[in-house]
Amino acid sequence: MSIIICKFCKSENDAENERCFSCNAPLPKTSVLSEKAKEHLSNYINSIEKRLKAEMKKADMPLFISFMLITLIWIFVSFISYKSFPEDTTIIVILAVVLGLGLFIAWGGLIKHFEHKAAEKAFDPKIKTEINAYLKEMNISGPSFKMLASEILSAKSSLLKFLDDLQ
Repeated sequence: MSIIICKFCKSENDAENERCFSCNAPLPKTSVLSEKAKEHLSNYINSIEKRLKAEMKKADMPLFISFMLITLIWIFVSFISYKSFPEDTTIIVILAVVLGLGLFIAWGGLIKHFEHKAAEKAFDPKIKTEINAYLKEMNISGPSFKMLASEILSAKSSLLKFLDDLQ
């Protein structure tokens, strides 16, 4: 039995359902592609996902550098605090913990920023145009492509986030 992920609430639904059981939004119609066309399309979807993941891996180096810089800032400020208040370790510990948490939250923002930029760069208009041309050449509708992609890829897939822009 096939499953369709609702694009509004991300609930899993049976493919034969017309509406999402959770939010009652309309679900895309099931595909009538041949097995050979599904296999070919599946290979194409996986190749795009691999390209997208490879581009996103390029964000790893800036993330590593930002992590190292944040760690050095934390060590430096903690050391300065220790030198400034050598007799009161409570203040030093509290300051180090608060600063560490703040820097950790900042690093989380950097992760989101770098990964989003890498994904946007990877899934540029050129790839969208390429996908649309492929679908036109293979005579496959955008909804059929999206439905098959949601069946093949995990809900956390990078590609699924960008498919709403396809025609």
